[in-house]
Amino acid sequence: MKNVYVLFGKNSTLEVEDGKYGGEVLGYFSSYEKANAKAQKINEEWLELKILEVSVE
Repeated sequence: MKNVYVLFGKNSTLEVEDGKYGGEVLGYFSSYEKANAKAQKINEEWLELKILEVSVE
């Protein structure tokens, strides 16, 4: 298994086993640091951005 970090905006919803995560998917990343760097490049003041860690096979 491998962890993937998903960066979300605020316009859609992704359903996962432990709940719903709001937001348009803005990218998939191999590390939290890369996802966070992209979030800051998009807009440092956009407080609705979220990063979700998921495991894939």
